[in-house]
Amino acid sequence: MIDTARAGSVEIGRGGMIGWLSRRSAMRKFLGLGWFVITCLAATVAGQEVESLDPARAFGRLKTPSTFLVDVRSVAEYVLVGHPEAACLVPMTFWNESRAAFEPNENFIDDLKARFKPDDTLIFICRSGKRSLQAAEAARKAGFHKTAHVDQGFEGELDAAGRRTIGGWKNSRLPWTYQIDPKLTYQSPMDAGTAARTRYQGAVAVWYGSHFEDTALHDWVPIKDWNGPFHPVLGDYKTSDPDVVRQHLRWLRRAGADVIFYDLCRVQPELTILELPKQKTLQLIVDALSHQEKESRKLQLVLWMEKWNSNPTPEQYRFGLEYVRTRLAPHDFYYRFDGKPLVITYLNSASAEIDAIDREYEPLLTIRRLSPYAGVKGWKYFGPEGDKECMTVNPGANGFLEEGFITKYVDKKPVDEEALRRRGKAAVEQRADGRYFESQLLKARQVDPKLIFISGWNDWAWCLQIEPAKEYGFRYVDIAARLLGREAETRPYR
Repeated sequence: MIDTARAGSVEIGRGGMIGWLSRRSAMRKFLGLGWFVITCLAATVAGQEVESLDPARAFGRLKTPSTFLVDVRSVAEYVLVGHPEAACLVPMTFWNESRAAFEPNENFIDDLKARFKPDDTLIFICRSGKRSLQAAEAARKAGFHKTAHVDQGFEGELDAAGRRTIGGWKNSRLPWTYQIDPKLTYQSPMDAGTAARTRYQGAVAVWYGSHFEDTALHDWVPIKDWNGPFHPVLGDYKTSDPDVVRQHLRWLRRAGADVIFYDLCRVQPELTILELPKQKTLQLIVDALSHQEKESRKLQLVLWMEKWNSNPTPEQYRFGLEYVRTRLAPHDFYYRFDGKPLVITYLNSASAEIDAIDREYEPLLTIRRLSPYAGVKGWKYFGPEGDKECMTVNPGANGFLEEGFITKYVDKKPVDEEALRRRGKAAVEQRADGRYFESQLLKARQVDPKLIFISGWNDWAWCLQIEPAKEYGFRYVDIAARLLGREAETRPYR
């Protein structure tokens, strides 16, 4: 079972782990909005009341044959907040990025029927007991006559300080985990064979981090310090090496990617967007994409603007947008979305000044926000979340290396190495055979959006990478090509 002292800080969002606690507050608002939508949309069931079980009784009931625990929270909650062991994930809602709201899973009942028999006993669980009650009522109305729900849910009720410490599965110290069992996670209706036979016609973008050109701290040092589970085939590289960039571009073509989301902040955290013209990695990529005449698969570029662990200043932010508009967008290789050059921005907190700049540039650029706080329309870093505009997928997520790095090298505090090792094991098991990544890609293919965003190529500190590793080889690169229906066209790069 995962260490309960650490698990409470895990939330949606990608930036420095130093901001996890603030993101927890954002998650409360995020899920509160979703519950409001569900309350307005869901129907109640007349007749016999659904049985309400405290966590201990629910756990004991699972020993009865043909009894199953069904987690109806979002995919992100299940993966990043943790879940009861043996809980089968059937989300009652998905997050709609364009509307900034939860929307019902229209296939919820069909998903239940695909997994369970009408005579099975289904015990539903959510965060605090509200969604699970609605799910149990809906299931009963659809013909599942033996339904119950877990009162107080997985995280429990709020105490006077606003923390979820009252009741709930986790606070009751019942078995729970971050580990992903592919047999229990959400199953997309689209199967792998259909995906491989039908080419995805939209664009496929992959996050690309420019690992430090002059230093080598953020990813490689934590892997050494805490025996990270994965090691790049290329070793502890620097993306200022032309051979590294050349090899990465070849492998991205092999994966079936179309667009590189270049994250400018990873070169060196002390540098700002104002130093963008000095970035060697960006210049290498620009030079390579300017000379693709002999390539059967052409790649395009999008600039991802971010400042690690904080926000850029308005001056820096405006400089970045102008750099795209005047220096990058005129090139044929710069990607356009909805008819305008696309820019991705990641903010660690809300900024009215930056919002105003976005509105100013709206006629000139398509700007999409990825942010760890609630109330902002945009795209997500974790999947499978999204809508018909963009679906995000990832091979797995575990920020234990970044947490260790910030604790030791930024905060100058001792690191709980045992907790890091446990989280490292979870990352390995979650990514053991690539089926978690497959399930996310299949969900994205089912939605068939304009763009599929793979998060990411080489975010090693978050265990998000599909870049080839010594431990799993080219597994994730080749899964992407296969489930995007692009094996044939990527064969020259194998």
